[in-house]
Amino acid sequence: MGSFEHYNKHVEEIKNQFYHLTKHQYLQTYLPRPVVDEDKIRFLYAMLNENLSEKDAQLFTLSALLVQAGLDIHEEVSLHEVQSDSLRKKRQLTVLAGDYYVGLYYHMLAKHKHVPLIQVISNTIQEINEVKMNTYENHDRKYEDLEETVSIIETGLMQNIADYFEQSAWKELIKDFFYLKRLVSEKLEWLSGKKTPLLKSIIKDTLQLEDAVGIIEQKVEEVKDRLIKNSKAVTSIEAFITWHIDQVSDHAFYENVAKGE
Repeated sequence: MGSFEHYNKHVEEIKNQFYHLTKHQYLQTYLPRPVVDEDKIRFLYAMLNENLSEKDAQLFTLSALLVQAGLDIHEEVSLHEVQSDSLRKKRQLTVLAGDYYVGLYYHMLAKHKHVPLIQVISNTIQEINEVKMNTYENHDRKYEDLEETVSIIETGLMQNIADYFEQSAWKELIKDFFYLKRLVSEKLEWLSGKKTPLLKSIIKDTLQLEDAVGIIEQKVEEVKDRLIKNSKAVTSIEAFITWHIDQVSDHAFYENVAKGE
């Protein structure tokens, strides 16, 4: 993967490009600017740079981030009827912003004639939207079903890009790492009193309501162990995965301290 300093330089460049491309004065008068998950930059670029040039790795990473920004902001569109003109305008602009970000990715890849990858991403957008609709319609689901659903929503795009570039080991690592992040985040929400559907399904399936936190922590450790085991199969990235797991764990620890847990 090259030196850590060299790698971080590219991550910072991609992040700056993302914020430059998504800067839109009119949209951001009414909407917050999109936020990029730096871990997604790190995983995408590290995976793509294994077999591609730095230029292509940056291009495809940035394209994926723009698509993810579009998917994320569309997630914020209210499905309920709105009464006021201001809320109606905000909803319309939210839809337009999502379409704008997705349009940016399409323009970038089409300009460089990466049509097959455009098709992969287009199919993935449809797949993720269908999964989201099924989630809204079915609230009583088993943990295994929700785990798969969350993984598709969180990293379906990254997983399909990994498939496209024949990076099967990275696909599993991406799936597990970002699911781990989601579990840790929802565990903190649970501790603050918010009962999320994913964690409620864990508790319901185990039927151990008296030790909810312990059961959730057990799931967190299971995903961690799986990540560590799978990373050992690719020695060149074992340290990369371990470092990121430690970062997630440290963040959760300090959040707990701040909450007085």
